[in-house]
Amino acid sequence: MDFARKSCRVFCFRLRLTFSSPRVVLLFLMAAAYVYGGVSPVADMSADFGIPAHPWAFPHLTNDFVCQLMFMATAAALFCDAPFENEAAMYFKYRAGHTSWAMGHALYIMALSFLFVLLLQVVSVLALIPQLAFQHGWGKIWGTLGKSGIGRQYGVVFTVSDYLVGKYTPLEASVYSFLLEWACTAWLGLFSYAGNMLSKKPVGTFLAAAFVLLDVTIYNEWTPAAYAFSPVTLAQLSALSGRNLNYGITPAYAVRFFCISILVLLCICVWGHKLKRIAGWISCRLRAADRFGGRDK
Repeated sequence: MDFARKSCRVFCFRLRLTFSSPRVVLLFLMAAAYVYGGVSPVADMSADFGIPAHPWAFPHLTNDFVCQLMFMATAAALFCDAPFENEAAMYFKYRAGHTSWAMGHALYIMALSFLFVLLLQVVSVLALIPQLAFQHGWGKIWGTLGKSGIGRQYGVVFTVSDYLVGKYTPLEASVYSFLLEWACTAWLGLFSYAGNMLSKKPVGTFLAAAFVLLDVTIYNEWTPAAYAFSPVTLAQLSALSGRNLNYGITPAYAVRFFCISILVLLCICVWGHKLKRIAGWISCRLRAADRFGGRDK
């Protein structure tokens, strides 16, 4: 119970500091502006046609190649300062203990990831006002955008996936896309935390940025089988179809990938300091053995 209480206090402490950070606020505002600017042309098209737009932009945004790259690059920037240690936080860290401190920050990463994805979802709905209508089904606007290129005439910068419209109900697509996007954002945050903590350098941040670009790299250079290791790709429902199914890249695989890898990353984040101590002890023993071995010779 003491561990849980201290972890919650660390979580609340970090969350309070978050929105006093100009960097985090600016990243949230930039992401909101990008989504609003991308979706608002759909409202213009809806007004011209005299047909209401249903609130299902989010799954199409997260399944667009460029939009997903922008979202995940912003997510990587959100956690670039992991493991969030500074002079002001050091006193709190030693009072809470290493394990509680790490668990509190792992919870913080999960929560901030959720808020970030929720922001994208909410703004994608608000951008459709005043043409917004909560009705059954995808609606004619999304069906038209998915089957034709008329969106370019109105400046719609993202691709509306005809696959999603035909395969999933709008609620299914929205829920699945939200969960996958949340998992991917949290994955990048936990990966940055673990890498930076273990190396005491921004190695985790650079590797997280590399994973953001992995989707583009595979598309241009590698075999589609490599998508199995790209979290940004696995967060896109439309990528879990077609020829990728031949490589075992299915929605079920994406769920397993995120569940297992996030659990592993959580363990590394929380107990990484113990792993470092063990590695340091082994290193000292090996150096001592080498010295004594050299003397014997």
